[in-house]
Amino acid sequence: MRYAAGPLVAHLREAIALNRARRAEYAAVGGWRAGVLSRLLVGAERALVPAARALDRQAAPFERAGVPVVSGALRPMTEAPPADAPVVHVAGDARRARRVAARALGPAVRDARRHVRHKRFAEAGDVLAGAARELRRVEADARVHLALAEHVVASAAVASRVGAMCAGASGGRSAPVTARFVRGHLALVGLALRLDAAAHAVRARGCGLFVHDLPPVRA
Repeated sequence: MRYAAGPLVAHLREAIALNRARRAEYAAVGGWRAGVLSRLLVGAERALVPAARALDRQAAPFERAGVPVVSGALRPMTEAPPADAPVVHVAGDARRARRVAARALGPAVRDARRHVRHKRFAEAGDVLAGAARELRRVEADARVHLALAEHVVASAAVASRVGAMCAGASGGRSAPVTARFVRGHLALVGLALRLDAAAHAVRARGCGLFVHDLPPVRA
């Protein structure tokens, strides 16, 4: 019997399809580097599918009971901006922006992990929402897009807050799902920052790689 995709696997498959569909257009604008980075992103997304499938299975009893411990934290990929939308922050120093962002995120990620370890999901969500706002400030000040990193952090904040509500609705039984979900996001922050920095050169050519490939998430 074929396994029906859960919400997180379905979300990743939608992201993979979107990124593959946009690759040729991005390569035409941003050159070979855009194509390589697009392939790296798709490769990372594909690598996440087995873990996403395991999480979906763990979450399935709660989802069936109307407790959206995973699905409630996801935005549809159809909400991503058009590939040819303007790219705003292209004039800054990507390496410096990455260093500034990493220093800003370090304490927040450590605090969030501690809160998650003790199942304090609302507190983790507040910390991560603040970190997402700080990343947007760094973007504006440094004139460098940090789109992937900001998306990962903001999504972790939303997953934490949704998890807090679901833990209340499930008598705490959904907490292990949320802990796994949020920790998975936090493990991707460093990679997201590196990919953002690597994409800066193609964004300077007007290529919206990563910037326009994500549905907006506001924690």
